[in-house]
Amino acid sequence: PTETNTPSIGNASVAQTLGPIPDPTEGLTFLALGEGQQVSQAFCSELPGDAPVSLELDLTRLNVGAGLVPETEEVFLEIWGGLDVDCSRRELLWLSPKLEPKWKRFCVTMRPRSYMTQLTLRATADMSLSAPAYLAVDNLKPVDSCP
Repeated sequence: PTETNTPSIGNASVAQTLGPIPDPTEGLTFLALGEGQQVSQAFCSELPGDAPVSLELDLTRLNVGAGLVPETEEVFLEIWGGLDVDCSRRELLWLSPKLEPKWKRFCVTMRPRSYMTQLTLRATADMSLSAPAYLAVDNLKPVDSCP
């Protein structure tokens, strides 16, 4: 699939010019994804099917564009499993709840049905507007398990 634009790495001072957001939860930067943008990470080795994967991450909705994106537009993070040879999104592993304009920590355990070699994070929204909705990801890390 072809995607327009690329993900951004932002910081609070840059984002403040677009709209107020909370400071990053870890360090000085965060990953910003606009509606339809995605970023992928390959695993060091193949993950077999039915093997649980647990991640912890902080998410927030970014209110950017000086009000061009209405507050009623819902933005979500999708986590896909796939193969890095074709940059595929073969299986939707997790869909976040509607994101609010404040950081919230999520602990996610996913169990893919078949083997995979990469995870893809993708921003999606409930509407299609001329100005895309944005979300931010911070403090993304693998964990042994989620409660």
